Amino acid sequence: MKRHVPRSNDAQSAARIPIRRSPTLKALAAKTWNIKFWVECVCFFLIATPFELEMGSGYAYAIKAFACILLLAPRLVLTRASIDARMAWIVVLAVLFLAVNIQSPSDRLISAFFLIPLGASLGLLKNTEWNQRLLDIVTVYLLVHLGGFMFSFVEFVLRGSVLDLHGMLFPAQSRAHVLGSAARLSGFHNEPGTYAQWMLMVTFLRCLLTQRIASPLTLIVGITALATLSLWAVAGGALLLIAVLLDALSRGRMERRVRAVLSTLLICAAAAMAITVLPGSFLQDALTYLGVKAEMSTVSGLSKLWALRELQSQFSEVLVLGGSMDPGFCPYCPSPQDLGTWASSAYYFGILPYALFIALLTTNLLRVHGLPYMPFLAIMLIWKAAFYDPLLWMIIGYALATPVIQGGGLRRLIDEPGKGAQKYA
Repeated sequence: MKRHVPRSNDAQSAARIPIRRSPTLKALAAKTWNIKFWVECVCFFLIATPFELEMGSGYAYAIKAFACILLLAPRLVLTRASIDARMAWIVVLAVLFLAVNIQSPSDRLISAFFLIPLGASLGLLKNTEWNQRLLDIVTVYLLVHLGGFMFSFVEFVLRGSVLDLHGMLFPAQSRAHVLGSAARLSGFHNEPGTYAQWMLMVTFLRCLLTQRIASPLTLIVGITALATLSLWAVAGGALLLIAVLLDALSRGRMERRVRAVLSTLLICAAAAMAITVLPGSFLQDALTYLGVKAEMSTVSGLSKLWALRELQSQFSEVLVLGGSMDPGFCPYCPSPQDLGTWASSAYYFGILPYALFIALLTTNLLRVHGLPYMPFLAIMLIWKAAFYDPLLWMIIGYALATPVIQGGGLRRLIDEPGKGAQKYA
């Protein structure tokens, strides 16, 4: 009797048809699959961990682009996955950006024009297996960086020394340093503030995949971000707490709402109690440092003010079409990206086109996920990342077309088990 295989026009259905293998080949395939998983984890680690090379940032972004291709190409070629049609919106922005800069081509222009759709493709990839796999990869990424940060924290508490874990993996040294009786730690990241920003943004990506914000892992990431003594982390942590509480209050049953809110407040209270047992000199040095940062007198603070004035002065010129990369956005600023992705994106894409794009993104987030994800969107807009960073556009891709994945396995130990089937919005 012939086996009946239902026909489907969906190319993904072919990948779900089981293939019979002999026991030896099956064991070999399982081993190869595990190796592939860890290779993909390394690729995402490179994409989502900023690093510097003596040869310049262009080479670092070339490595990130290669890692994106390693993740994307097998699924486009082998599984015949497709890209969501909402990619057209991102292509429009990229074309507008290219049209403004076509008169003065440069390596940075080519890199930016290539990285924007490449990163977005990973977020708009219509492939169920990839969505599930990326959730596992992102979870491993967060656990690895949390482990590195906690190891650095324990080392500082016990021995008073700051470990350069970033320098063990990458050529450049991290900017983690002792601050009186306190310390600004960065784990495997190159800067304490970078740890806070990129960990919160990867958490945003994970929340988009799980359609769940309130979880122990989310709160632990937020607490370690605050421990970096970054002024940005204070703002990001406050927005994260709002998102967690809104998510907890949006649960279906009243008992689930109460349980989620109480769990959130309990973890926050435990973190507050842990702070009170720290030496008074530690808290004093930390608060003094944050006070200095709040005065906007540091290099980062001045860069924000200068970049804002530059955008205001160029408002009419970049209202419809963006500005040129030569000389670029606020060329006299030490770090113009410190004002946030919103400023540099509005400058290079044009204020009106970018505002329309953010309106589209906001509408889709509200439609698919609801109000709890609005604080995460605000965190993304003040994120100190390059406007063409592939992780930024991967997150944007998932925010435009979001898969909802049921947690399982390791994720059930991190998130509270929920109900619901897998779907694609």
